[in-house]
Amino acid sequence: MKQISVQEKKLILLEILDEIHNFCKENNITYFINCGTLLGAIRHKGFIPWDDDIDISMLRKDYEKFKILYNQKGFSLINFEQNNYFPLPFLKVSSDKTYGTINNIIPLNYGVAVDIFPVDDYPNQESLRKKFFRSVDMLNNKYIIALSCNYIRKHSFLKDLIKKIISIFLSAHKLCKKIDEVSKKYNSDDAIYAGCLVAIVNHKMEIALKESYKEQIMLPFEGRNYFAPIGFDNILRSLYGDDYMIPPAENDRHTTHAEQYYWKEQNNV
Repeated sequence: MKQISVQEKKLILLEILDEIHNFCKENNITYFINCGTLLGAIRHKGFIPWDDDIDISMLRKDYEKFKILYNQKGFSLINFEQNNYFPLPFLKVSSDKTYGTINNIIPLNYGVAVDIFPVDDYPNQESLRKKFFRSVDMLNNKYIIALSCNYIRKHSFLKDLIKKIISIFLSAHKLCKKIDEVSKKYNSDDAIYAGCLVAIVNHKMEIALKESYKEQIMLPFEGRNYFAPIGFDNILRSLYGDDYMIPPAENDRHTTHAEQYYWKEQNNV
C-alpha cells in the first residue's frame, strides 16, 4: 500500500471541493468554506501552511437537501444516518480512490474527505442561549467519551472491559443522532444568531450573527475560487478571536489529526 503524502492529500481535497462546488451550483444548493478553510482563504489565500483539511458549511435546509441529492461517481457521501460505523455528527464527502486509518492501526470507513457542517440557529434570548449551549456542551462531553471508546484496541482484558462498560451507558452513534436533533431545536426565520454547533474549533462554539450567512462571496483559495459567507469577519472573530489575522507562535503551528491515508491498490502510482 502506498501512503498519500500531505501534498497529494491537499490535491485530492481540492478535487473533492471542486466536485462539491459544481454539484451545488447545478442543484441550487448554497455552501460556504468555513472554519480553518475560511481562515486559510482570508489569511493565506489557501491552506493554512500547517493544516491539511477542508471544511465547508451549509445552512440546515441546504445541508438536508445536499444529503438527499448527493450521489456522484468516484465520491461517497458518509453520514451516521446511513452508516452505523461512522460515529461523527456531520457529513463527509470522501474520495473512493483512497482509504484511511487512525494511527496506522484502526481502519476508517472513509478516505480523504471534505467535512460538511450544518449551520443552525440559536435562541435570541441570552439566558436561553446560555442554557442551550450548556446542554450541547454536556452532549458533546458524553460524545467525546463515547467516541474515544471506538478507538480502544481490545488487546487486553482491561481495555476490553473499559470499552464494554462505556458502551453500556454511551453510544457514539446514538449521541450523534441526539446532537443533530438538538442542533435543530431553535431554527426559525427570526433568529439573530447561528453557527456550526457540531464544528467545535479551539473548544469554542461558533456564535455568529445569522446575517453573516445571508449571501455568498467568492474568495481565492489555492489559485481557485470558492464560495464564502459575506460575514466572514464576524464568523472568524467568533471562532479565533479579534486577532485572527495574526498567525500563532511557531511552536503552536501544528495539526492534531491522527489519520493516515492510502491509495487503494488499483490506484497505486
